[in-house]
Formats: sequence, C-alpha cells, structure tokens
Amino acid sequence: MYLLFNKQGEFSGFSYGNLTDKEKEDGFNIKEITDEEHKTYIEKTNMKGYTYYLENDEVVERSPKPDLFHIWNTESKEWNYKKELEISVLEEELGSLELEITNIQKEIKNLKEAGKTFAAKKLEKENIELDKTYQEKLKRYEELTGEEEK
Repeated sequence: MYLLFNKQGEFSGFSYGNLTDKEKEDGFNIKEITDEEHKTYIEKTNMKGYTYYLENDEVVERSPKPDLFHIWNTESKEWNYKKELEISVLEEELGSLELEITNIQKEIKNLKEAGKTFAAKKLEKENIELDKTYQEKLKRYEELTGEEEK
C-alpha cells in the first residue's frame, strides 16, 4: 500500500502499486506504508481532519486547518494565522454583498411598482438577512483594520 502525493506534496489518496505514466507526468509521488499505517491514515484523515504532506521524502502530519486564514509553516510545523488573508477575503465578500443587496433593493422597487407586494415582502426578508450578514462582516473587517469603512 502507498500514500499518493501530488506535485505540491499534498496527500491525494492511496495507491496499490506503481505510479501510472499520467501520474508520473503530473508530478505525483508515492510513499510505501504498512497495512497498520494505512488504517491510521484513514482514521485520521476521514474522522479527524488531519492531512499529510511529503516534505524532503518524509511524510509530515498536519493537524486540521483551523480556517481559510491559516497557512502551514513548514519550519515550525504549525498553522499560522494570516491577518492580511482574512482582510482580503472580507473585502471581496463585502463587495459581493453590496452588489447583491443593491440588486435586491432594485428588484424590490420594481416589484412594488408592479403591484407585487407579496413578492416584494419576500425579497425584503432576504434583504434583511443579507444586510445582517454584511454588518457582521463589516464589523469583523473594522476590527481587523482598525478603521471604519467609508
């Protein structure tokens, strides 16, 4: 039994034999393991969220990634929080939410003008939820940047 790693060294699955020509071409690598190790890898990846990487021909176990804003530090062998990554994601999400809220508000106006008040009320509820999400993300953004958005 083998562990299969992609060209970035990330665990991709299990293999029962040699690499195919396509896998070799794509930069895949394998590492032989025992049946007992196979059981452990399955348990940890499927049930506990651990991942494995091949670094310098050595299998390195990584604890589950806390969230999208953590990057693996190969030297310290731990997840490091990247504030600028979270800020960047929040900026993108805030922009998308602003656009979505604006479009819904236009649709609500059009529905009201067309006399479709029930449909407008339904969209107003959706708009309230989106605005709530927007405010939560904006608050987090302001906490991270130390400034209020203009």
